[in-house]
Amino acid sequence: MAGLAWAKDYHRQWVKMNYIMSNGLSPTPINAPGWLNSGVASLLVNGHVPQGLELTNQNLAGLVFPHGDLSQVALIGCDLRFANLEGADLTDANLIAASLHKSNLRRANLCRATLNRCNLSEADLTESDANEALFCQAVFTEVEAHGLRLYRAKVSQAQLMGAHLHQAYAPEADFSAVAAIAVDLRWANLRKTNFRGADLRYGNFRGANLTQADFTGANLKGANLRGANLVGTNLQRADLSDVTW
Repeated sequence: MAGLAWAKDYHRQWVKMNYIMSNGLSPTPINAPGWLNSGVASLLVNGHVPQGLELTNQNLAGLVFPHGDLSQVALIGCDLRFANLEGADLTDANLIAASLHKSNLRRANLCRATLNRCNLSEADLTESDANEALFCQAVFTEVEAHGLRLYRAKVSQAQLMGAHLHQAYAPEADFSAVAAIAVDLRWANLRKTNFRGADLRYGNFRGANLTQADFTGANLKGANLRGANLVGTNLQRADLSDVTW
């Protein structure tokens, strides 16, 4: 009987959600984590994502949705730790303050997505596309992001301690005032990138393209700049003590 009651409740909620979506209305945040985990999560797993889905502060930890379409969804403050979103389309998605700790975002499309204050610590963003995305005050501690594309992305005031961003493509990106001690940016394309006031102590920029990059007031103590292209690079007032050239 308990199973039948759950099934009926799930069906009612599913019909309600589809009614809201079919009438072009924006859904209200769902405040029933138990139903959300069994209902909305099931819809996502089965590839049925209502366009314009909006959820706030919900538990989606461990969600499995590789190569799914999550473009333009709003998952503000949601718990997506350990989620498998490999190859997913998150174009224009709103993930402000969401937790993606240890999530799989390999080759995901995050173009123009909003991830301000998002927790991406130890996540896998290998070869993902985040051009023009917003990551202000986000946490990238120990993230694995080899080949991540960040063209014109806003990453100001983010935490990138120990982040692995080697061979990243981030020309004209804004990394101003980031805390990025021991960041790995070997062979990265950082042409015209803004690092004003950034803490880059012991960062590895070996072989990176730093043409016309702006390091005004940045702390580069102990950084590795061997083989980097420094044509037109602005190093005014930067701390260059113990730098390896």
